[in-house]
Amino acid sequence: MSVKVKNGLFVMDFPRYKLIPTEVTDEMEKAVGVRPASAFLDRDLLVLNSEEEVFGLKPDLAALKELDGICIAVTAAGTEYDCVSRVFAPKIDIPENPVTGSTHCMIAPYWAEILKKDTMASERTGIIRAEICGERIKMSGKAVLFGVSEIL
Repeated sequence: MSVKVKNGLFVMDFPRYKLIPTEVTDEMEKAVGVRPASAFLDRDLLVLNSEEEVFGLKPDLAALKELDGICIAVTAAGTEYDCVSRVFAPKIDIPENPVTGSTHCMIAPYWAEILKKDTMASERTGIIRAEICGERIKMSGKAVLFGVSEIL
């Protein structure tokens, strides 16, 4: 992954994840709190519902730990932006991650296919812009620098 600054935004270059359809299960419904419309698996699980359901979720974090994937990402079409999402990662002791670029390696390709566009905006606690570039995804957004270091 590389990071560059362009027009005041941090631009990160990530690999595109594959969208492997997986069966929606009762365990997913119990963990997330609503019945998913569909699900995909790669590094993460992507569960699709309405925008209202995404924002209103009160997932069972213990049950989320039992699902496949590192992060459990839920997404839906947005009204103000192309899509909305939330990401939960209790397996790595992160109940909810406020802005997760890596999960957009699945979210962005999904919505690019559905919306028939290569560039889109996603609303989380922050706004992520994603551009599909073949097998890569360029994600950009604002960030706050909180430290500088050098690895030798």
